[in-house]
Amino acid sequence: MIKLNRIQCFLFGLGIICLFYVLNRSRYIVNADRVEGKFVFYVSENDTTDGALVYPVIEYEVKDSAYRFKGREGSAFELNEHVPVLLEDHDPNRPMLFTTGSFWLYPLFYIILPVLIWAAFSLSYIQKNEKVLINMKYPFFRKEKGSIELRKRQFE
Repeated sequence: MIKLNRIQCFLFGLGIICLFYVLNRSRYIVNADRVEGKFVFYVSENDTTDGALVYPVIEYEVKDSAYRFKGREGSAFELNEHVPVLLEDHDPNRPMLFTTGSFWLYPLFYIILPVLIWAAFSLSYIQKNEKVLINMKYPFFRKEKGSIELRKRQFE
């Protein structure tokens, strides 16, 4: 049984969300081949009302075959710059740019929603003087008001 106050409960949930993020990213690294790619040129696409989006085109070789793919918008490279590429599930047709921005930072946008939902739940469900008891049997969650010492004093 775990007993957590409001802040501890929020941090516990935040830790679990971050753990899932790291495990998800690590799964890609473990199940992929790493090859060196080379930045070739930028391609521009007019798919927004604000203007053109610019994508880098990365070229890499696997078993004497050349492949190209578009990286994430906003990546900045110099001509012929070498960049790391992960081949997802060892498949040369499923490349991922293995840079800090594209591989680690971009997916952080997808954990903002779970963090906001968890913050809203944990910080509004548990009041300042309450604790949550987490069990491995039913009922899994139970709120407890005040401390045990406070309850003992009330009964004296």
